[in-house]
Amino acid sequence: MKLRSSVRRTATVPFRWSIAGERVTPMRLSIALMAGAIALTTTVLTVTLRAQPPLRIDLDIRRTVLENGLTLLSIEDHSAPKINLMQYVRMGSRDEYQGTTGMSHRLEHLILKPSGGNAALYAELEKVGYSFGGHTFNDMTDYIMQVPPDSLELAVRVWASHLEGLNTSPEVWERERQVQINEFASGRTNAEIQILQRLYSMAYMSHPYQWRASGWESDVANMTLAQAEAAYDRFYVPANTVLIVGGDFQTDELIRLVKKHYGPIPARPAPVRSYTQEIGQSGSMDFTYRGPSPAWLYVAYHVPAYADSEQPLVQMIAAYLVKGRNSALGTRLREVADRVQARDIDLYRADPALLVFKVELKRADQHDAALSTFTAVVEDLQTRLLSADEFTRVRNRVETDFVSYILHPVWRLWTQGGKSHWIGQNYLLTGDVRFYETRLDAYRAATPEMLRAAARKYLDPTGRIVVRSGQGQR
Repeated sequence: MKLRSSVRRTATVPFRWSIAGERVTPMRLSIALMAGAIALTTTVLTVTLRAQPPLRIDLDIRRTVLENGLTLLSIEDHSAPKINLMQYVRMGSRDEYQGTTGMSHRLEHLILKPSGGNAALYAELEKVGYSFGGHTFNDMTDYIMQVPPDSLELAVRVWASHLEGLNTSPEVWERERQVQINEFASGRTNAEIQILQRLYSMAYMSHPYQWRASGWESDVANMTLAQAEAAYDRFYVPANTVLIVGGDFQTDELIRLVKKHYGPIPARPAPVRSYTQEIGQSGSMDFTYRGPSPAWLYVAYHVPAYADSEQPLVQMIAAYLVKGRNSALGTRLREVADRVQARDIDLYRADPALLVFKVELKRADQHDAALSTFTAVVEDLQTRLLSADEFTRVRNRVETDFVSYILHPVWRLWTQGGKSHWIGQNYLLTGDVRFYETRLDAYRAATPEMLRAAARKYLDPTGRIVVRSGQGQR
């Protein structure tokens, strides 16, 4: 068995790129993308782009739905002797309301601090060597574990225990309450956290995106264990959970283990997730943050949700403005700014999101000059068509970024955990297990005319939010 496993790992390719029928390895991706730009010969006046062949990723993803509603996505990959298990629950700060903000994050803390029955299971994991963690987002909560192949059943058993009851105690509850409160204490000295918290509160008048995943401190301090148990019972059900497993296993055996340990969990209906829709911003907003802070300028715009057909154009706009050494804003603001960036993470939202730009100024008296230049660059993008070379460079960049990382650069597509995370984020936000193909097709179908129209639509100065910080400070 060991010999067969070794041969299998050597011979198996975990995934492949396909461009115009030719197989391309991940390490050759950037070369393949840049080749289109090098070979491009059209002129700026016509802005006629050479037709691009479809870009495909060959991932063998199998979807299985248990009778109780649990969804399993399995990605068999024998490139390394590890297995990555990611469990997503469709519950995030988007599912909270005033008085219960921070509840999703509290549940994540409690579940990863086992007590009662599943404490013994975690003790067994300690013996075999494993790594685990969790994250609370606006739209979901994830739990991550990596184990050696011979510990797959134990890992599945531990993850299934997350849906078998909130195994906690008053002592653990109080300890994790204090941990969350301490997180707020550290955040009070973080200028960026303070600024973004106020920015989002201004941008969203009614939608739950107005607060961070950590919630409001007074809610966190005053929530009760009974409230947490009620939230757990509503959201932590099989029909509201997606288990994604990638790595060195046999798919049929994985399905057997998942049915064995998750199957007995009673079926309950998934919660109805309804939200107050944002009424929309009717004018520009500008405010100055007076707390201690470096000299920063933030400019934010309302943009569509992740699954929206125009969201790829927003990503391309951001790439044109700030990605790369010769980005449009980076070049024009070089005299007054040390760095210009966009918070790409804010685009990954189930509902309409924010595109937030941050300009790190050289001096505290340059906010107005920087904003004037920023506005001029945006107006240029709204007025003229990008040249063929400019547009192809931007498209290559967003394609490469899309397959390289989603939330953090450490999640590479060519790692087992990276693939699981990548597929999971796309599936949870869109409901489509192969949404990445739709997104890649959208990049290839985009044109300079479409990009200009999107810039006019979404980078509207009457609907932006501007934040200045560090004025008059040294």
